[in-house]
Amino acid sequence: MTLQKTVSLGAIGVIFQFTILENGIAVNIASAGVKQFIFRKPVSDTDLTVSGSFYTNGTDGILQYTTVSGDLNEVGLWTVQANLSLGGFYGKTDTTSFIVVNNL
Repeated sequence: MTLQKTVSLGAIGVIFQFTILENGIAVNIASAGVKQFIFRKPVSDTDLTVSGSFYTNGTDGILQYTTVSGDLNEVGLWTVQANLSLGGFYGKTDTTSFIVVNNL
C-alpha cells in the first residue's frame, strides 16, 4: 500500500494504492470483477466504499483510487483496505491506517 501517512481534511487527488501479492509476487488482477476500496471513517464509524481502478492494466497487481470532493470528510485515524473478486477468489486485503488532520 502506497500512501501518505497524514492528509488534510477534504483533500482531493490523494492516491491510494494496494499491490496485491501472493507469496511476495504481484498477482495479475486484470480479470478482477470487483475492484473496490473500503474506507472506515473515524468519527461516524461508517464505511465509504468506492470503485478502484488499475494503475496500469492490472497485470502488475496494483489497484488504486484517487480521492474526490467529499471523500475525506472526518478528522482522525482512518482505515482502508481493498476488496476484490478474481476468478474463484473473493476477499479483502489487509488493512492500513492513515490520519486526516484539520486545516488551519
